[in-house]
Amino acid sequence: MPRLYKYDFGTKYSPDFENIFQIINGESSFIINNNGIDLDNIDNVFRMAYHMGIGPNDKSIPVNLVKNLKTRKDKDNFIIKKEYLDLIHIWYDLRSEVYRRFIYLKEYLSFEFLVFQLIAEYSKHFETEGIINLFHLTDEALLWNLLDKNKYPESVSNIARRLLLHELPESYSIIRSESFDKKEFLLKEGILKSISEEVTQYLCEKKGLTLPFEICYHVTTDHRKTCRKIETYVENDGKLTKETIAEDNSFIVIGIIGRSPLSDELISIITRRTIEILSRENLGSFEYLQFSDRETMSSELLF
Repeated sequence: MPRLYKYDFGTKYSPDFENIFQIINGESSFIINNNGIDLDNIDNVFRMAYHMGIGPNDKSIPVNLVKNLKTRKDKDNFIIKKEYLDLIHIWYDLRSEVYRRFIYLKEYLSFEFLVFQLIAEYSKHFETEGIINLFHLTDEALLWNLLDKNKYPESVSNIARRLLLHELPESYSIIRSESFDKKEFLLKEGILKSISEEVTQYLCEKKGLTLPFEICYHVTTDHRKTCRKIETYVENDGKLTKETIAEDNSFIVIGIIGRSPLSDELISIITRRTIEILSRENLGSFEYLQFSDRETMSSELLF
């Protein structure tokens, strides 16, 4: 967290920061985060699922899971008795679904696209110091703050206004690739714009269509969110066995976005042409996905 000294934690609470860092890093006998299961994420996942209306509406599940996770100094992961192992599976399945719902949701992609635009526009006008001074604000308070055209450029205030009013662009489609190492190259200046121009030219020359606006691409990630390696020690009759519940996987996710609605046929043409260009330029093998919604969710995860 930037500039902790500003908040005078030392005087108010007298925390032992060295001990806190050891706990976070798993260097003490108490573990918060062991790169697989972490207590903070258990809390986050069940809270998010509750407010999204999915998952078991039973607070005893996360409570019992946390109560039954044990540690030992000679072990690098949590220990759980065999009879409680199902609780880890429930948390993991729910975690995967919650993140799938966020990352692959049409409205979320549109909103995140605007947030990224807001950050880029803000950064054009203010140094890092100016960004740090905004950390104490909540998300909504930040957007209201940025509406002040006496303090911020109109280009910044306009995007903040759109976010507050939920005036979002259209997310047409979503594609995904396991070529996570290509992410930084995709984000290089001019790469996505050149793809947009080529797709627009293709529509004009091959399909006789002219779009009155630019096709935009929003690059985000599913980095160990829906697929995360989970290891734990299972205790059974006094014996410990290390068990792996799932494996890590990371994806580049690209939302194809524009200003106005388009027909399904045109969206399909734009999406498939984009995939062809990405493959031709060795930027990854992308698959055409459906947006996440309640109809595609496992019935077992619904209330």
